[in-house]
Amino acid sequence: MDSTGKQAAECLLRTLRVEIAPVWVLVKPGVMVPSIFSATGMEPLKSIVIDSIQASERSDRYLDVPIFAGFPMPMSRTAASRWSLWWIDTVRRRSILLTVSSQIGMQRKAMSYGELLPSVESGIDTAKKLVCEGRRPVILLEHADRMHDSTYVLREVLGRKLPWTAVPYLSIPMPPPRLSPQVLARQ
Repeated sequence: MDSTGKQAAECLLRTLRVEIAPVWVLVKPGVMVPSIFSATGMEPLKSIVIDSIQASERSDRYLDVPIFAGFPMPMSRTAASRWSLWWIDTVRRRSILLTVSSQIGMQRKAMSYGELLPSVESGIDTAKKLVCEGRRPVILLEHADRMHDSTYVLREVLGRKLPWTAVPYLSIPMPPPRLSPQVLARQ
């Protein structure tokens, strides 16, 4: 994993010398992992990533086998995928990736972590219970991965008139506008 840059450079040099003719393969197992659960410390994704790293370390036949499992804010349709850069025959590389892809697909349910995603209502009920038991503060995180103005939790908190509640607004800052050379010269 730490040597990916070195491997990429070696692959490029070997390609330029016409020693190899690398190709890449993309296989989608059809599993969506919300980005809040794409941290690789959670099983089974943790083991899948470790297996991928070890597989690429054990072989000199391919450059890298990363797993893209989460989805970032600007992406509309993504899912877990594995791709790799190979220089072995097409049938073998496809078969290896299909095997790994099916392993990910079979673990789809284990990667849903449904118990960790309460509804807004049940999340607030749990928070109220914890506050009543004297466990404070309680933080409810609304994961607004696809919208800058997500207000579902705020709407529910206001609707219930919860006392002693603070709602910090977190947003992704917009980049500064690009300044023309003329404007920069006047600065």
